[in-house]
Amino acid sequence: MPKNQNNSNRKKLGKKKESTSSHTSESHAAFNHLSAKNLSEATQIHDLLPNLNISHDQATVLALQVTVFPNYGFSMGITSHHAVLDGLTYVESLKMKNVITDPNELEAKYLRDWSKQGGTNNRSLMVWDLQVPEDSFRGNEKKYLHLSTFVVSIAYAWVYRMKAKEIENKNALMALNIDCRNCLEPPTPATYFGNCIGGRLAIVETSELLGKDGLIVAVEVLGEALETLKDVVLNGAENMCSSLLGGLAIADVKAIGAAGSPKFEVYSTDFGCGKPKKVEMVSIDRTGAFCLSDCRNGDGVEIGFVSN
Repeated sequence: MPKNQNNSNRKKLGKKKESTSSHTSESHAAFNHLSAKNLSEATQIHDLLPNLNISHDQATVLALQVTVFPNYGFSMGITSHHAVLDGLTYVESLKMKNVITDPNELEAKYLRDWSKQGGTNNRSLMVWDLQVPEDSFRGNEKKYLHLSTFVVSIAYAWVYRMKAKEIENKNALMALNIDCRNCLEPPTPATYFGNCIGGRLAIVETSELLGKDGLIVAVEVLGEALETLKDVVLNGAENMCSSLLGGLAIADVKAIGAAGSPKFEVYSTDFGCGKPKKVEMVSIDRTGAFCLSDCRNGDGVEIGFVSN
């Protein structure tokens, strides 16, 4: 292991790359003296900085050197090429660690707590082998539910609307409007002006929606209806009208539709006098559908409906 010419107690391990290099060193110099605010020789600091490999043809952009002072601490020396970044960029890049503020010093607390696992001041780097007790509760649900904001919001509204209205129909149907703009090949231009909507139907027995697992049932059938979107969205489009009408023609069915979308971001509309305080879709008074939209404060989903 090569020794530094200026300090026989200093060891260095190097690793070079084309544009960056990093080094780990060990020094037995006076750490307290070097880290204090008193005067010190500039040459003592030189050993803590890495060199940039520069030639006429190529140059290292950034070099990092971590020097460990056993039982005392460590220093971090960084040398950069001025052709790539200026002082402000350099300093701001070093502050990136502070993007997540920690005023309560949670990091230090968590590190102390973790060090107590498996003994006092445990510094092992082994992966924590966490075993689940054999008598723990385990779920028996084998299906993967489609838990999007859209599905969960409609499922919630659907179930509780059916319960509130005390629906007695044997079957319940939810008609979903699907935006096809991004599902076509080639994609529809962003400047397109018109209609580009497909449809999906979710049908289930009313008794299942009104049962204790009604919300889960609703999520399942809605997810199954949307599962076909993984195929070509217009697959079977020639039968779309007949399928929709056929679904509505099912004996003893209560049909409800869903209109709008939180993705419309209606509350971001501004004609120069500020954002609207309230947005309503009046047509649901006639159709009996739910209306989904974003919220004015940007948090959550607004569900609108008209109760007769």
